[in-house]
Amino acid sequence: MHVFTQNGNEQTRRRLAIYCLKDAYLPLRLLEKLMSIINYIEMARVTGVTLGSLLTRGQQIKVMSQLLRKVMMCLCFLAVTVYSWFIIVAEITYNIM
Repeated sequence: MHVFTQNGNEQTRRRLAIYCLKDAYLPLRLLEKLMSIINYIEMARVTGVTLGSLLTRGQQIKVMSQLLRKVMMCLCFLAVTVYSWFIIVAEITYNIM
């Protein structure tokens, strides 16, 4: 890219600038069209997990978070038998409270 700006004339720099604008505008148009940011934020709000957890941890964290929210509202207990689920329950409880 620096070769075009150093060795090129005004026309090549203009063409490069137009390409850079189009290259930056395309992802913004895709995000707006698909509404993925809005959908992720709403999914995080509804399920009660952070946005980072929503994007990296999968379905299990969302289900467990919703279960824990209902259990806490009913003042009940949630039986957990698998050790890895206990770690997830502890993390969700920490994030909720």
